[in-house]
Amino acid sequence: MSEPQLEGVSGSNIVPMIDMETSGQLNAAPRPVFMPETFTGTGREWSDWADQFEMAAGINGWDDELKLKFMSLLLSGRARDIYCGLSEEARRNFTQLKAAMGKCLEPCESTDWNRSQPGTVGVYMFGKVGGVETRLLVDTGAQVSIVPKQFWLEATGGVGELVEYNGSLSVANGEKMEAVGQWTTICQFDSLAVVMDFVVADINPGEVLLGSDFLVKFGAKLDLGELCCYLMGKKIVIQLQADFQVPPLIIGMLEPGSSLPRHCD
Repeated sequence: MSEPQLEGVSGSNIVPMIDMETSGQLNAAPRPVFMPETFTGTGREWSDWADQFEMAAGINGWDDELKLKFMSLLLSGRARDIYCGLSEEARRNFTQLKAAMGKCLEPCESTDWNRSQPGTVGVYMFGKVGGVETRLLVDTGAQVSIVPKQFWLEATGGVGELVEYNGSLSVANGEKMEAVGQWTTICQFDSLAVVMDFVVADINPGEVLLGSDFLVKFGAKLDLGELCCYLMGKKIVIQLQADFQVPPLIIGMLEPGSSLPRHCD
């Protein structure tokens, strides 16, 4: 007799890649009866997937420790980037992890998270880019960090050194975006200064965007509960803005053979 199936769930859909340490711990648990699909953060609501995950956890007899391990293995794409940006404390407590992922992926009913365009919220850091004070929009959906061409012109007088950007930019609808070049400059947050590569491009609105490449490069972790970003041992204040113009989802295409580094504790 074949194993019973849940809608959207395959009993044989076991995560194929598990590290040795995790594998030893998971092998001590009974083989899962139901395994939820991988969640990417797009094409499906977090609450729907989380409910299915809890259903599978109940059937499989997972405790909170196993829930943490399996949830971390079942997140990919944008959802994985968000997970990696959360604080270590949130990733060690299942209740906090589930709540934090929900805040990042879906609006909640509090005033801070409600907005005119459902499902969007602006997360901002404040600092200096190229010596110019500005606010920076943290956009985990963007693979590369972007500086508007107008900002670059004002910061450098049009004489800042640019190198060729060996790739292409596109937005969610598939349209191409012209890149002027790549600008290496200093980002300063309070007493902390880091060197960052930005792609200079014409974007509207004219926000400086910190993409997932920034989070990965410096191991930055967003804590939406404390409204801060942990960056290289420093605690940087972040601000949420409910009513803001949503930037296009920017995808940076690198040259063949190149890849963005991955980081997740």
